Amino acid sequence: MKLLSSALCMLMLCAPVAFAADAGASQPEAHVTKNGDTVELDTQFSVPVSREIAWGVLTDFEHMTAFIPNLASSKILEKNGNVWKVEQTGKVAAGLFHVNYDSVRELTLTPQSEIKAHTVGGDSGAMESVSTLSEKNGETVVSYRAQWTPSSSLVGSLGAGSAKSQLQRQFAAMEHEMLKRAGKATASEPASR
Repeated sequence: MKLLSSALCMLMLCAPVAFAADAGASQPEAHVTKNGDTVELDTQFSVPVSREIAWGVLTDFEHMTAFIPNLASSKILEKNGNVWKVEQTGKVAAGLFHVNYDSVRELTLTPQSEIKAHTVGGDSGAMESVSTLSEKNGETVVSYRAQWTPSSSLVGSLGAGSAKSQLQRQFAAMEHEMLKRAGKATASEPASR
């Protein structure tokens, strides 16, 4: 979430995004805690789209720059069955500063169900994450949990409140894209990137 990526480095690293009120859109729940040098991330949201549409957005690495704020590049480096290697670059707002990042992650995909990811390169620090899709009351529930040890003390110094806000923006962008692909979003695009 770089994944998902950033699914995940990006998870922490998105700038403010404003969306019009979409049918079915919600503010994703997010929890961020620091445990020593490790940042623990946890978020979940329900979206009234099929699992196929949600999965399509979560794994659309080649097009993520079109809908994820502050993501400069995203590409699949290699595919070996359900194991993919993905590289993403972007920048993170850290107070008055911006920090560029490069993240290379290996993803193990269980189609329309789970994405496990871990860092294999780049400069953003070690991360292990799991994203899952499930169904509840006719909606798709997207859950994400990660443990990240930032390589940059500047990025690592983000407060839990700031990191929570960044995480919510990241997943709000994904939810917006899911609704858009399902024909349930308004025609507006994110107001800022």
